[in-house]
Amino acid sequence: MEGIISRRVVVAVCMAVFCPHAVAQAPLGGPTLEDELKNGLRVRRPQDVVFLNRVVQLVRNGQLPLRLVRSTFQRSRRRYPRYPFPYFQLALRTRAKQIGVSI
Repeated sequence: MEGIISRRVVVAVCMAVFCPHAVAQAPLGGPTLEDELKNGLRVRRPQDVVFLNRVVQLVRNGQLPLRLVRSTFQRSRRRYPRYPFPYFQLALRTRAKQIGVSI
């Protein structure tokens, strides 16, 4: 049993390092990127959910780096803990535009 768990951990780490967009699909049964963003950013409005779905799709397609999304997510939660979504949306659009990605 230990060998199986160790292989799963190695595979998960390799995926995170070499295929970061694949991590958006919930490795090892953790929350999906979509769930993490919705809950962490306290999203309530349908148009905000549509924006997050677009972000997740861009990450899965490899067009938007997961590292960029996660760092923007963490900063927006620290800076605006009551309702971080508007800051996240503005900051992510700005940062994505700098690398040539339109959200």
